[in-house]
Amino acid sequence: MTAILLNSGRRVDPFNLDAEFLSIAELMKPLPKLCRYSGQPDCHYSVAEHTVHLINVVPAGLKRAVALHDMNEGLTNDLPHPFKAALPDFVEFEQMVQRQIFAWYGEPWENMALINDYDRRICADEMAQIFTPPHIIQGMQPLGVKVEGWEWREAEQKLSNALKFVGLL
Repeated sequence: MTAILLNSGRRVDPFNLDAEFLSIAELMKPLPKLCRYSGQPDCHYSVAEHTVHLINVVPAGLKRAVALHDMNEGLTNDLPHPFKAALPDFVEFEQMVQRQIFAWYGEPWENMALINDYDRRICADEMAQIFTPPHIIQGMQPLGVKVEGWEWREAEQKLSNALKFVGLL
């Protein structure tokens, strides 16, 4: 069996998630420590902080979808876009994991498409604030999010609070 060892001590086969159920606590655990943009920013900017900022700006009906949208990265990690373009099998696997997580938590998969614009637009905020020199994405309207570069323990607490707020914890 191929397996990923989780912080909870469980071993999970990522290729057979139909037979598994992962708790939100298991899924969220790595996110405060996973840095966005392949760790290239000037500060530690975690997937958890990114998620909390998105939860705070999307409409109420999309908050759960946003809370779940990057949970797969605790299992699959993330790859920069050029790699994803070259590795369609990875993208397909990543989407399969995301779909399973949405199904476990009763979130309609269609909501993933509805949050894409927000997920792209926050990149305009992030890249302008966490890189030196700032990277400005021409033609993209930022969301107005202020990146703070939370230390992982702070990011873990804030993500936990946000997940409680949306009813996932």
